[in-house]
Amino acid sequence: MPDKFLCGRGIDCHLAGLKDYRAGNYEDAARLLATGCEHNYPASCTLWGRMALDGKNPSATPAEGQRYFKIGCQKREPDSCHFLADTYYRHFLNRPEGMDIVRWAWPRSCELGSPEGCLGYAGFLAETAKGKQEINAALALLDRTCSLAGQGELCQNAGKLRDKILGVTNSKADSEKETPEQEAVPAPVPETPEKLR
Repeated sequence: MPDKFLCGRGIDCHLAGLKDYRAGNYEDAARLLATGCEHNYPASCTLWGRMALDGKNPSATPAEGQRYFKIGCQKREPDSCHFLADTYYRHFLNRPEGMDIVRWAWPRSCELGSPEGCLGYAGFLAETAKGKQEINAALALLDRTCSLAGQGELCQNAGKLRDKILGVTNSKADSEKETPEQEAVPAPVPETPEKLR
């Protein structure tokens, strides 16, 4: 029987690692996935990073998981980009360098075809919007989410976010008007029917 750790191609390492992952053999899975990532199979980078974040890779830290997500994202793997942006957004919201990663990874994820990446980026833009341009960009990303995901749960979530954004947008627009209330002036009523003609 050949040694599974001598896999020569990234896809072979990934498939062997995925098999071990599904069997609950996380230590071997992590080793194989790391090799798959090194051999330019970016889906291996994503799963290795997920294992690190989920605590299924006992020798890895969440920071190492993020490093693998970044490697996968640089190799154009959309899920790696999404997870990289999502973890940075949730854990490093108040750090400018974290937001730089978010602004790079989520758009990249969406451009590479990840509906989750489009939805995440739409939410980020809506939450951090400083003007109508960001709101409109977020709404366009929600359309892209549904075009990529179809009419499933992800598209329903996009619809809920759209409603929330439009509600926030309308509330902001209403509060910015702040015009003094004027009493409605009734239209003049003619005194006799002849004046109506």
